Amino acid sequence: MRAAWDIRRMTQEHDRPDDPPPSWLSFLARPRWPFPGSTEAMRVAYDEDATAVAWLGVYLQTDDNLDVAQVDIEVHPDHRGRGIGRQVLQLLTDELPPVGRSRMLFECPMGGPGERFLRAAGARCMVADTQRRLDVTRMDVAHHDELLRDATSHASDYDLVTWVGATPTDMLDDVAVLHARMSTDPPLDDLVLEPEEYDAPKVAARDRMMAAHGKRVYAAAVRHRTSGTVVGITTLVVTSDVPTFGDQWETIVLPEHRGHRLGMLLKIANLQQVLVHEPQLEVVDTWNADSNAVMLAVNVEMGFVPVRAGGEWELTA
Repeated sequence: MRAAWDIRRMTQEHDRPDDPPPSWLSFLARPRWPFPGSTEAMRVAYDEDATAVAWLGVYLQTDDNLDVAQVDIEVHPDHRGRGIGRQVLQLLTDELPPVGRSRMLFECPMGGPGERFLRAAGARCMVADTQRRLDVTRMDVAHHDELLRDATSHASDYDLVTWVGATPTDMLDDVAVLHARMSTDPPLDDLVLEPEEYDAPKVAARDRMMAAHGKRVYAAAVRHRTSGTVVGITTLVVTSDVPTFGDQWETIVLPEHRGHRLGMLLKIANLQQVLVHEPQLEVVDTWNADSNAVMLAVNVEMGFVPVRAGGEWELTA
């Protein structure tokens, strides 16, 4: 694990030096504590001198999308150009189809070695997305307050609920519905995936996984007053060994409750909650599909700016 971690750390420092450092605690926890309904395995590739030159991570969902393997391949910057990545990829091309995994999915920034490697292997970019960043040390607090007031005025039929850590027990069923919608509602462009299965026990298991990864989870939700149903949620995560960096996770509102500026309400209210508990926070990153115009509009209004273009790639095994 330490060898794999060193390769991951060096790869990021070389290819994306402006990104916050990766979390050792979360990386170490990944094989033992994968996302509920999945397994994750890692390998390290060594050369003839017993030097660790690459690492491979394979993430397999076990409840749905059983033809898919999500893959990370990173070659140490000092050992590129030797065909190591191709050899590691060939391992997967040989091993995955016999167990029913006919598609490999990769994520990587555009314009770098990852894109060149995937194009050479015959992969196709299925989703174009962009990494965006909010510098919370320089953000316009007054503008955020104004946006929150405006969003609140349009959400008179809803109550805002915030929490830190595990999802409240009485909200687990509704939150499960919202998490499941994250696999169907955001644009996937050319990528075809089955809807993910979610229920209350899976949400609770995800909360335990987050804690095992050293992640402090901050969430905001909106409950429809008439029905009592939780109809929207957003989550922001701070990992304990990278405390200056926040990672914006899902934001989702049920379709029948959109048009009330609930996304803006959720994201700003949750960010304000985070800053009360995490005053050392410096930046928040988020990724969005370029075709997700509604969420992009919210992020731009909040002050998120582009960092780099990325893509989700598919390769037939």
